[in-house]
Amino acid sequence: MKKFLFVTGIMVALSFGISFSGCDIIDSPYTENAPTTEGPGDTTETSIRKVLLEDYTGFYCGTCPPASEIAASLDSIYGERLIVLGVHANFFAETTHGAPFNSPDLRTPAGEEYYNYFGFVSNPSGMVNRKPFNSSLILSKDAWSPAVVQSLQADHELDIALTPAYTASNRQLSIQAKVTYKKPGTRKDKLVILLSESPVIAPQKDYRLPAPSNILEFKHKHVLRGAVNGTWGDTLNISDNVPVGAAVERSYNTTLDNSWNPDNIYIIAYVFRDNGTINDREILQAEEKAIK
Repeated sequence: MKKFLFVTGIMVALSFGISFSGCDIIDSPYTENAPTTEGPGDTTETSIRKVLLEDYTGFYCGTCPPASEIAASLDSIYGERLIVLGVHANFFAETTHGAPFNSPDLRTPAGEEYYNYFGFVSNPSGMVNRKPFNSSLILSKDAWSPAVVQSLQADHELDIALTPAYTASNRQLSIQAKVTYKKPGTRKDKLVILLSESPVIAPQKDYRLPAPSNILEFKHKHVLRGAVNGTWGDTLNISDNVPVGAAVERSYNTTLDNSWNPDNIYIIAYVFRDNGTINDREILQAEEKAIK
């Protein structure tokens, strides 16, 4: 697990992301529960503001490794306060570039949909909490650090608790998520549950190396593996007036793909307020939890 290094992070910063083979929308069943008690097992309860950094990348992108290094550096600085998701999408993540870039396919339908919806045109690029920074939603790697600082200073509106239960014999994963409001909520609030894997060993092009610039066993971190409850998640509330202290629970069940290492699988959950426009879908809170 990450170390908690918030104080160091702020000082440094201020000084300068199922059973699917080829499909990442996990099939039902999933159920909705009353907002009462927490489920069994180990639960991670969010009690601090957390931020999601999405790194849009691809293994054929020779300029992407420096961006992944920046994401890793920020990850080490901010610890539990920053959650990184590596989204392999579009041309530079396609498996049509010939060996060694013909396997594995790290793309997902959700990742492709995010890429197209938000208007990405190249890799590497990213978003921090899907909130514009200096009037730009899609950010170059050099803007990630100040954007993270900005988002960490935003209001802490809700908490997310995740309770996973994994059965190795059949690769079944159940997830219980609990959202507790620290500020009033609305019917526009949606909960998204994703799965990531870290690391995934696969080729990577790096233009800093001599031609052909290929790293055959690159450690791809925080790789988006799919969306448990659909690309845009579930609506949490049926009212526009959700009081402080209200709690909402959801439960999901899925089966891990046989090619994934369960020791490296993480749940990433986030709540965003869907105001209907590209620039107004800010993530209010995020959480990450290993399934084992």
